[in-house]
Amino acid sequence: MANEIAERVVAKYLTVKKPGYALMLDAPWGSGKTHFIRKVTDHETNETRLYVSLFNVHTAEEFEWALVRALKPWSEQTEKWGKRISEFVSGVTVAGCSVDLTKVNMTEIAFDSLPDTLIFDDVERCGIDPKQLWGLINGFVEHEGKRVILVCNSVKGAKKKQLAAIREKLVGQVVTIEPDIGAALTTVWVRLPDGPGRKFLQLRQDVIRETFADAKHNNLRLLLRALRDAVDLIDQIAPDMRTFHEPLERLVRTFLALHMAFHEGRISKEDLVNRGEVAIFHSLGGGDENHPLHLLKRDQVKAEIDAAYNTVFSAELGRKLIGDGYASYAVINEALHETHQFRETEAKSDWVRLWEWADEDETELIALEDRIAQRMQRFEITEPGEILQLYGAREFKGAYFDDFCSKENAREFCKYIHELDNRELLPTRLPATTRDREGYGFDAEFGRIIYEGRAFKPDLRARVLVRLLKQKMDAAYERALPDVAAQLFADLRSDPVAFREQLEAQAGVHNYSYAAILHHLDVADVARILLRYFIEEREITAVLVFDTIGNRTSPHRQGLAEEQDWIAALKQELERQAGNVSVICLAQMRLFLQRHMRAE
Repeated sequence: MANEIAERVVAKYLTVKKPGYALMLDAPWGSGKTHFIRKVTDHETNETRLYVSLFNVHTAEEFEWALVRALKPWSEQTEKWGKRISEFVSGVTVAGCSVDLTKVNMTEIAFDSLPDTLIFDDVERCGIDPKQLWGLINGFVEHEGKRVILVCNSVKGAKKKQLAAIREKLVGQVVTIEPDIGAALTTVWVRLPDGPGRKFLQLRQDVIRETFADAKHNNLRLLLRALRDAVDLIDQIAPDMRTFHEPLERLVRTFLALHMAFHEGRISKEDLVNRGEVAIFHSLGGGDENHPLHLLKRDQVKAEIDAAYNTVFSAELGRKLIGDGYASYAVINEALHETHQFRETEAKSDWVRLWEWADEDETELIALEDRIAQRMQRFEITEPGEILQLYGAREFKGAYFDDFCSKENAREFCKYIHELDNRELLPTRLPATTRDREGYGFDAEFGRIIYEGRAFKPDLRARVLVRLLKQKMDAAYERALPDVAAQLFADLRSDPVAFREQLEAQAGVHNYSYAAILHHLDVADVARILLRYFIEEREITAVLVFDTIGNRTSPHRQGLAEEQDWIAALKQELERQAGNVSVICLAQMRLFLQRHMRAE
């Protein structure tokens, strides 16, 4: 049993009368010292043992008050020291008489009520000079004959050298403990909410123990905090994905390893983001063997610390869950779904199965290749990300076949992209979001190509394909703008709210909030619709539409320069059409424009 010897030593010390020395329990932070001493001494219910925390105690006077508070804790609701003192005094008498604290030494009063066993916790975090602290405590050991147990972490704190030197004069025996993960887990299951997360973790205590051991920090507090958040994570995973036990187990192992490392201070929030960087983990990419992530990966060999390629726990989801501390149900499940590791084999996309070709039956692999070839012949594969993944998967597979030609593979995909463009089957790129990044359906940043949660390091030919795809999608975008403008005009005429949604920024949504489009509309036609709203629905619809257009002149929308001349022309046309209605209408329009359509 863990710490059985330590328990015997403490239990024996508790039976010694006036031992003349202190017993020290020395163990790292988070190893369960406080829990251990509470269990062994039973100080919460045994009145012959007094527990005193020295955390944040800096003077002899505060030391005395720590004893007083331990003997007679005051109410948490009491805010004023005067009332706290009066509460204490009302319960303390000497020879049947009340005590005036201004005339009597507090320590002398406390000594009369002190039990035979004193337990001082958080010794290394006490602010009193070690020599003075040891003198105060030594009075109880030598002069009062008390049993004194000191609970500390001697390897931490600014005064660890002084503590090590001085304890020889006071401490007669030192006992150490190791983290009792079994006891900790037994305790934590009771505290965690009953549900799928707790049940899943309870069945995988071997994974928890192994991950904790690999972490090497021996801090149970870090583990219990990670387990609490792991339970919450699993509870939020969709029930159908929770049936995939193997990837879920890898997710838990990786989550616990990263969570503990982050809260220990071993890795930073930036490191969580950089888990997707190839160069950090691979020497061929100039990796740094002393990088915190590299070192963590070396210790946590079974966890997927490296998220540069395929992983069950993406760098983005790790940043949100651990670095930010929160991710919504939708974000969690979408991120896990995109890994393709929480789906049945038959539900996996062809390109995913091609990456996993080594696990396919030979007959199935031949059928898979044939199906992909037929789909390409019919030009059914149009998603740019899927095209790039198929290219990369073929390169990966071809490296193990003698008759494979990389140059011919690249030539085939280049020809395929050109043909998709000629047939106008290639999708347009999406306009920039608030982060000012256009959407191509894949990510080609930081030396990787990523699509639906899977990444691979591109060769030179793959980078050429990326540039070609972006070029063709940019051209398709420009060709589509007149049709988009026509739909935008239709929304302006019949659904002003939809019109606004296409032009106002929404987090993570690709619309035209940062992409010029209004200059493709006819100024006179737009002015006629706006004038009608101004006359008939001025307080609601007109305000909504005029504000939407006026916001396009905001300085932070620098990408909308093409629209500025168009908006100026629209204002002039609105004034002209309003003047045709009446002089009053023109004056009101000018004021309305001043209020709801910003000046150039």
